[in-house]
Amino acid sequence: MLNRLNIQNLAIVRSQSIDYGRGLTVLTGETGAGKSLLLDGLGLILGQRADSGLVNSQAKRAEVTAEFDLEQLATAHQWLCAHELDDPDDTYALCIRRSLTNDGRSKAYVNNRPVTLQDLRSLSEHLISLQGQHAAYALLQPERQRTLVDQFGHHRELKQAVRKAAQDFQQAKLALKTLAQDIADAEAQRSLLEYQVNELDELSPGADEWVQLEQSLQLLGSADTRSEAIDTASHELIEADHNAVSSLRRIAKLLEPVGQDGHHGAAALALINEAAINLDEAARELDAAKSGIDSNPEALKQTEDRIAAWVALSRKHRVDPPALSELHTRLHDQLDHMTADRTRLPQLEAALSDAESEFTRTCGLLTQARIRSADTLMAAVNDQLSELELKDAVLAYEIAPREPTAEGAEDIQFTLTANVGQKAQPLAKVASGGELSRIALAIQVCVAAELETPTLIFDEVDVGIGGRTAAKVGELLRRLSTNAQVLVVTHQPQVAAAGQTHLHVRKHNDGSGARSFVETLTPADRVDEIARMLGGLDITAATRTTAKELLVGA
Repeated sequence: MLNRLNIQNLAIVRSQSIDYGRGLTVLTGETGAGKSLLLDGLGLILGQRADSGLVNSQAKRAEVTAEFDLEQLATAHQWLCAHELDDPDDTYALCIRRSLTNDGRSKAYVNNRPVTLQDLRSLSEHLISLQGQHAAYALLQPERQRTLVDQFGHHRELKQAVRKAAQDFQQAKLALKTLAQDIADAEAQRSLLEYQVNELDELSPGADEWVQLEQSLQLLGSADTRSEAIDTASHELIEADHNAVSSLRRIAKLLEPVGQDGHHGAAALALINEAAINLDEAARELDAAKSGIDSNPEALKQTEDRIAAWVALSRKHRVDPPALSELHTRLHDQLDHMTADRTRLPQLEAALSDAESEFTRTCGLLTQARIRSADTLMAAVNDQLSELELKDAVLAYEIAPREPTAEGAEDIQFTLTANVGQKAQPLAKVASGGELSRIALAIQVCVAAELETPTLIFDEVDVGIGGRTAAKVGELLRRLSTNAQVLVVTHQPQVAAAGQTHLHVRKHNDGSGARSFVETLTPADRVDEIARMLGGLDITAATRTTAKELLVGA
């Protein structure tokens, strides 16, 4: 249970230490005195988000420390041990500290060791249950109604099983979908490869064919030009041949004596004879060259068409034409080795079926548990409603199947029959403000009685309730405190009178600014405070008498 709360520089609470005892503790004070700041301090301990505006304007840092006794709270003690945060000197002691700076930084410590806010929230679930003043309006939301049924029925483990089953089911679906997509992608890739390979098969590009095609195109394309050049050269040679050869032979005849007389003359004669022979040989070579020229327009067109096909495919595949043959081989190899992994398909289909069955099974178990818990909760709440001056009201519920999710396979909606003979309708449509407050309180009390947390805090849950009903609320909370530590923030004197410990919050301006104080009231002070709550600032003998009667009656 909560033993002590220490607050430093939290807004107008400069320095305050509050001791809590067992049973029912009531907290009262005028509006604006600082009651909400004490709850803000507890909220920080519970891991709620920190607002730098909570730091006192004259300080750089605010700090809240809470001390707990875990001797009768096994779940919290187990949590500490599991996270290695227990105190080795006092195994059942727990100290939570939260600091907040005016620049928005926040730190949390458990037994003087730093923890994350997520860890703090997880731990606080075993320590304190805070029932806010807006619980009545939150009660109108179907999600909240289903949550209350789950809290009342202790469905945490079952809900975790459903969430895990839902997660496993989604993962199994994703795995199968991913494999199916991979198979489809592989088939699409295979179809594309087959199309590309078929195109290349039709072209059948040889390894050295492109070089040969270029050479053939050059030869075939220049055949007419080369043939014409040879014709012209032959004509010139033939025209010149007679005179040139005759002249060379006459010159050779004249040089015969010279060739016999000296070295240079002999060389000149040899060259002239060789020139005459070369002219004859050149004429024969030109004839042979012309006969070797293939002027074939059809072969040229075929070569040009073949080159065009190479170029078109090379552009399509974004490679140079000489690389087309290698690409053809590589794509053939890819196609030969490409296979879609269908072997895991039956396994994943079976896993999906199993996961779906488990999901359906756990959802069914949760549905049955919710029905049982809702039946019990409605009976308990209706017993409380009769004590809260709603004798004819009947709270019930409707359960509607829905597509299974991680939250289960049904929606739950509370209905109310306000008067005998009326038809049950959704709570949001028929409950008045006063009725809703009492119904919400009855539900919270019944649910809180089943919670494992040792400390229950009710923040002005008696709003809209007064008189005799408020006295019944006080009795209700007093009975609840026999099994739990209960702290109630209230404006109702009848509720305050039911408290076993009475804390009073007051605000004082000491010249340096407003300050908020919390004090434990003595029996005499309680009379004055309840008298103030009954009649305002002017306390009269009559209000004191009434206050005493309330205290005695409680």
